[in-house]
Amino acid sequence: MQPVFRRDAGVWPQTRSLLYKNLLIKWRTKQQSLQELILPLLLLGLLILISTLNPHVYYGPINTAELPNGDFFQNLKGLAFTPITNITSHIMDEVAHFISVQDPLEMFSSEEELENASLYESSNYIGVVFLDSSATSYRLRFPHNKLPLPSDYTESIASCYSSMLKCKAANYWYSGFTRLQSMIDAAIIEMQTKRPVRKELDIKVVMMGQPGSVEVHKFPHALISIYLVLAFTPFVTFLIVNVAAEKEHRLKDTMTMMGLYDTAFWLSWGLLYAALVTAMSILMAIIATYTALFPNSDFFVVFSLIFLYGISSIFFSFMLTPLFKKPKFASTVGSMLTVVFGCMSLFTVLMRDFPQPLVWLLCLLSPSAFSIGIAQVVYLEAQGDGAVFSSLTNGPHPLYVPLVMLALDCILYLLLALYLDQVLPGDFGIKRSMLYFLKPSYWSKHRKRYAEVSSVYDAEANGAPGGDECVEPVSPEFRGKEAIRIANICKVYKDKDSTVEALRGFTFDIYEGQITALLGHSGAGKSTLMNILCGICPPTNGSATIYGSPVAEIAEGSEMKQLVGICPQFNIIFDVLTVEEHLRIFAAIKGIPPADVDAEVTRVLKDLDLEKIMTAQAKNLSGGQKRKLSVGIAILGDPKILLLDEPTAGMDPCSRHQVWSLLKNRRAGRVIVLSTHYMDEADILADRKAVISQGQLKCVGSSLYLKIKCGVGYHLRMSISEGCDTEKVASLMKQHVPKAKLSRQHDTELTFTLPFESMNTFSGLFSELDCQPQLGIINYGVSMTTLEDVFLRLESEAEVDQADYSVFNREQAEDEGDIASLDDTDQRLLTFSDSKSDSVSGHALWRQQFSAVAWLHMLNMRREWKAFVYTLVLFLLFLSSVLIVSLVTGNIQIHSQERQFLPTYLLKKNEAPHRYTTSLLIKNSTNSDISDLIHNLESQDIKVELMKQEDYMDAAPHSAAINVTGSKEGFRYTIAFNSTTIHSLPMAVNILSNALLRGLNRTGRIRTWTKPFDYQIPDATSYALVYIEAIMLGMLAVGMPAYFAMDHTRDREIKCRSTLRISGLLPSAYWCGQAAVDIPFYYLILSSMNLILFCFHSGNLSTSSNLTVLCTVGFGPAMILFTYVVSFGFTRVQSNRDFFSFICMMVCVVSASIVQLSFVNDNPELTRTLHNILCLFNPLYPLMGCLNCITKVGATFLPVLYEENFLWKSIYKHCILLLFLLRWLEIRYGGRAMKNDQLCRISSKSKAKPQRIPEEGQNEDEDVQMEKARVKEALTCQACEEKPVVVVNNLRKQYKGRKEGFSFTKKTKVATKNVSFCVRKGTLSLFVVFCASALSARLRRTSGDEILMGDYSTEFRPVENPLEHIGYCPQVNPLWPRITLQEHLELYAAIKGLKGQEVPDIIKRVSNALELREHLNKQAKNLSAGLKRKLCFALSMIGNPQIVLLDEPSSGMDPKSKQRMWRAMRAAFRNHQRGAILTTHYMEEAEAVCDRVAIMVSGQLRCIGSIQHLKAKYGQGYSLEVKLREELTGLQQVALLHKEILRIFPHAVRQESFTTLMVYKIPMEDVKSLAHSFSKLENAKQTFNFEEYNFSQSTLEQVFLEFAKEQENDEDEVGPLSTTFQWQRLQQDAAVSANHVDSVVHQL
Repeated sequence: MQPVFRRDAGVWPQTRSLLYKNLLIKWRTKQQSLQELILPLLLLGLLILISTLNPHVYYGPINTAELPNGDFFQNLKGLAFTPITNITSHIMDEVAHFISVQDPLEMFSSEEELENASLYESSNYIGVVFLDSSATSYRLRFPHNKLPLPSDYTESIASCYSSMLKCKAANYWYSGFTRLQSMIDAAIIEMQTKRPVRKELDIKVVMMGQPGSVEVHKFPHALISIYLVLAFTPFVTFLIVNVAAEKEHRLKDTMTMMGLYDTAFWLSWGLLYAALVTAMSILMAIIATYTALFPNSDFFVVFSLIFLYGISSIFFSFMLTPLFKKPKFASTVGSMLTVVFGCMSLFTVLMRDFPQPLVWLLCLLSPSAFSIGIAQVVYLEAQGDGAVFSSLTNGPHPLYVPLVMLALDCILYLLLALYLDQVLPGDFGIKRSMLYFLKPSYWSKHRKRYAEVSSVYDAEANGAPGGDECVEPVSPEFRGKEAIRIANICKVYKDKDSTVEALRGFTFDIYEGQITALLGHSGAGKSTLMNILCGICPPTNGSATIYGSPVAEIAEGSEMKQLVGICPQFNIIFDVLTVEEHLRIFAAIKGIPPADVDAEVTRVLKDLDLEKIMTAQAKNLSGGQKRKLSVGIAILGDPKILLLDEPTAGMDPCSRHQVWSLLKNRRAGRVIVLSTHYMDEADILADRKAVISQGQLKCVGSSLYLKIKCGVGYHLRMSISEGCDTEKVASLMKQHVPKAKLSRQHDTELTFTLPFESMNTFSGLFSELDCQPQLGIINYGVSMTTLEDVFLRLESEAEVDQADYSVFNREQAEDEGDIASLDDTDQRLLTFSDSKSDSVSGHALWRQQFSAVAWLHMLNMRREWKAFVYTLVLFLLFLSSVLIVSLVTGNIQIHSQERQFLPTYLLKKNEAPHRYTTSLLIKNSTNSDISDLIHNLESQDIKVELMKQEDYMDAAPHSAAINVTGSKEGFRYTIAFNSTTIHSLPMAVNILSNALLRGLNRTGRIRTWTKPFDYQIPDATSYALVYIEAIMLGMLAVGMPAYFAMDHTRDREIKCRSTLRISGLLPSAYWCGQAAVDIPFYYLILSSMNLILFCFHSGNLSTSSNLTVLCTVGFGPAMILFTYVVSFGFTRVQSNRDFFSFICMMVCVVSASIVQLSFVNDNPELTRTLHNILCLFNPLYPLMGCLNCITKVGATFLPVLYEENFLWKSIYKHCILLLFLLRWLEIRYGGRAMKNDQLCRISSKSKAKPQRIPEEGQNEDEDVQMEKARVKEALTCQACEEKPVVVVNNLRKQYKGRKEGFSFTKKTKVATKNVSFCVRKGTLSLFVVFCASALSARLRRTSGDEILMGDYSTEFRPVENPLEHIGYCPQVNPLWPRITLQEHLELYAAIKGLKGQEVPDIIKRVSNALELREHLNKQAKNLSAGLKRKLCFALSMIGNPQIVLLDEPSSGMDPKSKQRMWRAMRAAFRNHQRGAILTTHYMEEAEAVCDRVAIMVSGQLRCIGSIQHLKAKYGQGYSLEVKLREELTGLQQVALLHKEILRIFPHAVRQESFTTLMVYKIPMEDVKSLAHSFSKLENAKQTFNFEEYNFSQSTLEQVFLEFAKEQENDEDEVGPLSTTFQWQRLQQDAAVSANHVDSVVHQL
């Protein structure tokens, strides 16, 4: 035994190891890494381009200037007013006189009539709408393009520099608005006061000067801020994915239980991404400061800003990972939050007066802080200062604010990440209280050391509870060595609606020096108990201690954790790391000193035979190899305690034996606990077995104790000849053993069950059998009851026995054994006879299959919400574009806003000044007193300020000013306005008018509004927009089918398509069923989109509705068929849907662009030619071409009469062509399935006969030669009474691998070498194959899924469609994830032609027999692995097929479920009309159900025969276990017994021994007669008074292992194969390696 390593696991060595691991992951996931590195640089380059194309504009000062007076109304087409009253008529007559209008005034009774009149002269029409009876409130209606928008508030002065005519605020003057406003005000005042004021209101207008400034464009400004935030989004996305994936796969929890510090975990990812962020920050800062982006800024300031944001992004990602379970969803949320938080900073850019306290608050969100910082850098660059240390406090939002807050965010996010990780550990891990950091125990942790059990438990050496008859007392040498003590543990899982008790008062001790196995069905509580012992989840009640320390404390203490090696139920692997890298990384986590790592890794690789695949990446390993790697990680460092949860799941028998040997060798001084589904594993490996049921302990003890206590006795298995008289044999058995029971009967084998209490009669029975050769018994052997039998008796024997399995049998059940006969009614309903009356065929079958496929497709569409959402998003995208274009073109009228000219830019009397709001500046240019004017202005609640300066520039800033000139007899007024306050000019006119009105002793008030007429775009622009919309419709329409019409790709991906084909589904029914759902759904979408287009834009489309209908009707099927054809080219639906949709849309856009470009270049001939070519050869284009024709843009270059016919005819040609292409693809991939399809029948042409391969008969076993002779006889005999149900002759299959290195030749692998065998009716044959590719390849050949080299036939004659007679249960579960269990059964029943009225009862009986009743309404994705296998078996058996091929049908099942399936198999093949071939890795399954066993080595058949025949011929002997009484365990008594056993069996070898148990291997040469052996053992039992003994023949497992050695030798001769070799057309997740059998075991 290797010494336990002295552990020294520090944070830094673990961090270094994990950092190395993360670097390897980054290096090997290059696509992800390139996105993280390239995207920031691409965005930076884009920003430099944007900055170069949109430079900041530097403007010089503008001088104060008086706006020129002119004839503003010379082009006026009409002046109208409403309503018509005496007052309004009088006012407007005065106004018309004042402004010299040439045309007469127009009068309307309502505003609506006035608007309608404006439509005829939309560019030069003015309306006045009076709003009250006194006509003091009015609304001015000017053309839309003459005035600023009423919604505007302020505006940049940039437009005022080039020309005052472009200045928005000045437009009020140049449009005549101010002139008209002042004249209306003058007329109102004159009417009210009878005093003329026209001269006073004949005002002059001055635009105030502006100082020089820099114009920062808002759009590029905002874009730079957002784009730089997006630059680090890939870091956030992939960091969250990586960290959350390790949590989701429970790798972090497992590493923590092995001694990993949380600090090391977070540091490893943090340091890696910090290095990436630092490098990117330096690079980005250099590029930004040395290019046109930030040329004036300091490198260190820009670097600090980018670097702090990058670091905060890392901690932000850490903070999000505990909140979400799914990595993809977490990364999506993280990316969205980054973008949303970044966009929130736009308020600071777009709003000129954003409050500073809110800036501090926003900066708590790091993307906002960074975006604000970048916006400030852009601002400082615009001012010419740049972001330098001296300017950190300058600007609207000083740069030091985001810098400080980003540093604070880093600390805050890190603390939150650590806190959330502790209080939200997920489904696994120990959850801390919300205030755990306030507890003193958290800060005062002390190191614990384990104590030897002898010192801990000296006072408790009491053994097991004495009164419990189901617990075997432990041997004296183990008392006081209780290493793990479990006391009254309870674990309750709470769901939304219910609670589940996984463990209920569980009490149990586990001893050092023993291997303890936990046995139980799925859901018994085994994994829950293991998780509690591992510290992954805490118990609800009770306690568990390991070497005296509570498990909870071990989970906290690193030193104690390093004693524990854990292999959880899931594999502890990182896909892209190699086997050796895994071991090295976990060695560092466990604290193995660096000097010892090489030796320890080498030792583990050698012990588990992983040396030849040590450089293979984990993703290329088979399931068994991944499991071995997980075991290797657990045993690294030779831990004191090993906790193994189903360690050998998925391994082949040789690998399992390797692991068993390894664990047995490490047993001494160690504590090994394993849970398993495999009873043979527990029997061989474990010293002590604990049977768990429903969360409670049922029984504890050694194998012998359990077998004697709960077993059924011995199994006597006889190989018999054809002339054997079964009744005589049974009668002889009853004479000697009255309780003997015939448990199984077959043509070549009988099996009896003999009770333990009759062991003293065995010698007489065997003597009698030896003396009567005339009975026809060739040979026989005995084996003790298995743990499988024990488990069933303890757990569910009655339940399994009482189940009705007759649903799997199509003949009347015979009165034999344990199966009762069925009544006639049940038999008639459930036998699935071949008669035509019991099943549908022909056209009725086609219709039934068609309906089933359509129903299946509809269910998938309804439940796969993502695809539906994507389709809906595309539809809504089109709808939103239609609405937007309708708004722009005026098809949907939204009336423009209005604005009242209130003093919004002026301060109230006691109001404090703020931006864009100032006092009203008054300049007195007269020598008179203007206090009355000032009083009248102040009476309007306006703050008035007298101007002391000469120039407005000196008094700036002010929104408006009034310069009073003239004398007291007649003042004249000049209004000055600020061009940045857009509406200040009409506001000032309104204030002045009201001041004049008040000065004439009137208390009324004049109110003025502006509301421009609604905007109307030109027809040409409208047509162009509708054309673009039609292009969008065509583009989105071709992108939609990818999301609902690619079920075929999904069916091929999950292997459903081939299984359906084998089950008899006709290809035409499959495709028509899909199309029956897809085409109407697509029609609905297309019709809706076209209808929306026509409804909103009927005026902008030509009236070719017939063309649209013809095109739509033809395009729907054509597009669906095109999608079906393309689906053959994809292997994965999820990753290819988006790709295919995007490509389709891009092809459409490019096609339309090419046609449009040729039209723009004024080349109509080329345009028509291109259009016709695209219609003919591009099936995606015709709908878009049709829409081009009916828009008024397209109609100008596509003559309608000729193009219409050509267009719709080309669509229907596409349909026909795609139908033939689909048929050709189905023939190519479907093969024989097309022969029986009435709609797609293939003409039966004679095919070249496959080349005969010469038979290889050297060194063949005589049984194999006899089997070949039977095959030849079956092929040549035409009048044989009993014909085999399957005949396989000279079968050979080769695979071609990938090229090796620089070699130009491909390696070939022969999977089967000229194999011949036949399966007789009523038999179930087993193939045990060492190369699993050959194993499953055989079933695929026989199921008709591949082409054969050789001959095969069913029912002796070659048949037209052999698939009709086959039921196939493949190794991969071909189940639709969102279809329920019951729906699967209904679907396959319909496809196999069962009548609808029979199906519910069949499903009921199948679900009862296989214990599926409670799961009928569960979707397949929610079923456990065992339930999925049961469902696959049920699907293969529905319809009672003549031949059944079962590829590892019981893998992943618990013992109870396996027993149910085995009983079902025995029931199914009890009759003599069907046969089956089964492949398995587990010999217990072979012994339970198979009549004959064939073992293949290196693709060749090595032996074939009944189980007893193989045991007798190839078995290596017997095993003997002797259990001693405690009082007889002295050394002298044991020595004497050992001497006696050697006398009876001279060549016996002692395997292992405990105080109360002695185990021996007995070679066959010592067992000349079972009668003699049992006689001697009975005498020894009487002499030595030992308690019990077990004398059993070697198992089939041992026979298998002998051939495994031969396979290993063969591979050594061939040499190693590439670890990246992948079989053609098989699942791509397995690697093949040589020099050991496990290396070539393939998960297919």
